[in-house]
Amino acid sequence: MTDGCRSPDSSSSPPLMVEHPSNDNNMTLDTRSFLDRFLQGYTKFMSPGINQDRGIKLLQYTLWMISYYYKDKTVLRDALRKLCNELSFARYVLRLLQLPPALEAARSGSWSYNPKGQILGKILAWTMIGYYPLEHAAYVQWQTPKLLFPKTAGPSRLAEQLSAWSCRCWFAYIVTEILQCFLELRKHKNQLNQLEHKKKTDDDDEEDDGTARVSIQSTRATMQNLRLQIVRDLLFALPAIHWSLPNWDTQPWLSDPLVNTLMWVESVVCMYQSVASFQRQ
Repeated sequence: MTDGCRSPDSSSSPPLMVEHPSNDNNMTLDTRSFLDRFLQGYTKFMSPGINQDRGIKLLQYTLWMISYYYKDKTVLRDALRKLCNELSFARYVLRLLQLPPALEAARSGSWSYNPKGQILGKILAWTMIGYYPLEHAAYVQWQTPKLLFPKTAGPSRLAEQLSAWSCRCWFAYIVTEILQCFLELRKHKNQLNQLEHKKKTDDDDEEDDGTARVSIQSTRATMQNLRLQIVRDLLFALPAIHWSLPNWDTQPWLSDPLVNTLMWVESVVCMYQSVASFQRQ
């Protein structure tokens, strides 16, 4: 007979089974974590309008390069070229709101690397003040040929002429930016030499050594960004001259494959530069 007392185990719950995550679960968690980080980073990276334009530009010229690879397949080639042209005009639309920032920069000199010498930054701004209205007018003329001059008989090259003038302003911007980058690069090179010399003389001071190391890394990153900008401008130069010529559409100076290859390489360098700058933030 039992004495009515429960045995020690009679009321106890079954022992909890601790489930150790399997390798598959770990892999799933890692995948989700990576995906979340990627989506968060992508969202932050693509928030500025300038990065959206750069992403579309890369896609635009990548499509053109693919279409050239499949140039013997007429249907696919033409479809890709059509998408490429649509993306090009989408970028025209994105630039419709860019004139006010150029006006602000012309007044404040905010496009200058050096606050003490704002002349080059203001020249950059004024070239864009010329560029944007001409490009906007060319875009409107391409999209609605009869809107500006409804009584014009026959085909008009007004849009092409306006585009050529806008690209002349763009070429002036490119030359000015190369000059500004070279001057800034020389200044940072001198700063880097001074920092490295100071670091060698302050090896015994760990705090100063750490500060110098951070300053050196920051200066090198800035110099890398300037070099990449110069590379981009050099890649831009020939297409800008090509599109600046009076008969760029009827008597092209450069071939389409060369122009689009230069622009595609620039778009790749541009995206690399943008991602590198974003990662340093």
